[in-house]
Amino acid sequence: MGNFLFKGMPLLLVMYGAVRYPEGLSRFAKAAAHGVPSMMTVIDMGIARNVVIEDYLATDRWTHDLGGLLRTKLSGRDNPECDRWGTPYALADLDSAAKLVSCGPDRECGTSDDLEVALTQREEPQEDARGGGREARSHGDD
Repeated sequence: MGNFLFKGMPLLLVMYGAVRYPEGLSRFAKAAAHGVPSMMTVIDMGIARNVVIEDYLATDRWTHDLGGLLRTKLSGRDNPECDRWGTPYALADLDSAAKLVSCGPDRECGTSDDLEVALTQREEPQEDARGGGREARSHGDD
């Protein structure tokens, strides 16, 4: 039984992640198609995302110096402001669906290999359990 749990645990974690966080899993799957540097960049971007959101919550505005913020907050890392190909991260769509962007392996933004991590959650109308009315609910609410 213990051997089954040891071998089956990664599969169970992936299945749980697919149900609970489908956007994160699809982002990681896209990165896996481009190899290990892309996968590591997705992990790094998750860490950078937390720093950017923490700064936003403290200042009530998006940073104007992303590189400086990441260098300050992640000072123990080499080039925390850059992806695994040495290209600086960028913030995009700050007026709507803000996201952190890596230009990807080709080092050109706006191409199909770009990697993105959402900084905000979009709102969707949900059925109100009391009367069938609709209310806004952001992704990730439970």
